[in-house]
Amino acid sequence: MISAQKHVLITGGAGFIGSHLAEALLETKYKISIIDNFDDFYNPAIKQKNIQEIIKNPNVQIFHDDLRNINSIKALKSCKIDSVFHLASKAGVRKSIELSDIYRENNIESSIALLKFALNNQIKQIIMASSSSVYGNHTEQPWHEDLPDLKPLSPYAQNKLECERLGQKFASENQNQFIALRFFSVFGPRMRPDLAMHRFTKKILNDEPIDLYGSGKSYRDYTYVSDIVAGAIASMGYTKPGFEVFNLGYGEKVTLSEMLSELEHVIGKHGKYHHIPMLKEESFGTWSDCGKAKNRLAYNPKTNLHSGLKAFFEWYKAMSPENSL
Repeated sequence: MISAQKHVLITGGAGFIGSHLAEALLETKYKISIIDNFDDFYNPAIKQKNIQEIIKNPNVQIFHDDLRNINSIKALKSCKIDSVFHLASKAGVRKSIELSDIYRENNIESSIALLKFALNNQIKQIIMASSSSVYGNHTEQPWHEDLPDLKPLSPYAQNKLECERLGQKFASENQNQFIALRFFSVFGPRMRPDLAMHRFTKKILNDEPIDLYGSGKSYRDYTYVSDIVAGAIASMGYTKPGFEVFNLGYGEKVTLSEMLSELEHVIGKHGKYHHIPMLKEESFGTWSDCGKAKNRLAYNPKTNLHSGLKAFFEWYKAMSPENSL
């Protein structure tokens, strides 16, 4: 083990994006600590499989604990951590509508605990996974980071915007750096089973009817996970102190009908669809302006929807049956 290695903490590091990020950082010889509570929001065995190879690396340590307990983990407090990637949160727009108080308590309190940990341990850089959902249904598109009057539609989106504001206050008061990365519809291998592409794939293969919210004209800016990870790692090299926000998307809007047509093409099978009303808590369309990230981080997304769906489906076919739960 190299003594001069930089040490990175990843909260939620056993999840979809977190496990990909950990792998990429290990390739560049970082030392990694992961804290993850293996929430039963979906089958915890999926997260265990996400990191089964990662944890064999001697430069990785993992803490199976709730982030809200971070300040009592002695082994973690003794580490000299250079940067934090804060990916942990209770995710999912629709579930947050049902459990709004639980979501707020978990997401806000865990972020406050992390900021306290960073202050007590002199960690100067925190990079947080925010969300395109903070833009709500803002009429000015593509969305850029300086848009005024953000009105998030769901409790989950409100949580993310509030965490950004906590980070802004923290950076201002303590001369630290806090970067919020607003992710746009991330997809790819290991994506959560509750996410649309994963659910649709399972139902198409099983000849099950699919409930589609709206007419199919709603749209998303689908961004492949390796592009998100590349942008996240690039943000580590951003040296300007204080608070900053960056969009990380692909930069194209794709309607739900177009995405499904592409997914059917990749799978080689048509789905059965049933249209139901859209939820008022979900954005009708998301579309990123990533000019700021391209200019300041050299962010350059490379994987288009077709290539990303092919890679996702290859992973889906190869995964074990329990991971489809």
